[in-house]
Amino acid sequence: MKAGLWSSSLNRWLIVVTVVAVVERLALLAIYQPVAYSDTASYRRLAASVLRGFTRYDGTRTPGYPAFLALVGADKRVWLVQMLLGLITTLLLFYIGWKLTCLPRH
Repeated sequence: MKAGLWSSSLNRWLIVVTVVAVVERLALLAIYQPVAYSDTASYRRLAASVLRGFTRYDGTRTPGYPAFLALVGADKRVWLVQMLLGLITTLLLFYIGWKLTCLPRH
């Protein structure tokens, strides 16, 4: 197979994957809003503790997600950043699949 055709096929599939992933996230943005669950308050409390330099951090949760919440801020922004991270994950999985199989689709 010629390199030009290979690149063209890869680019087409990359565009398809990206468009589908973006459309899915735009649909979610239109029909779904962030929701608070029973443990949301404890994550927010720990995020506030992270912002205070881990003072009075009680260790009820691992600090990763509370630190993420502290860094990002409001629930709506957390949700949007999570959707962006999901898009990046989709593209990374596409790249890994391509590198492992040498095929843009499989």
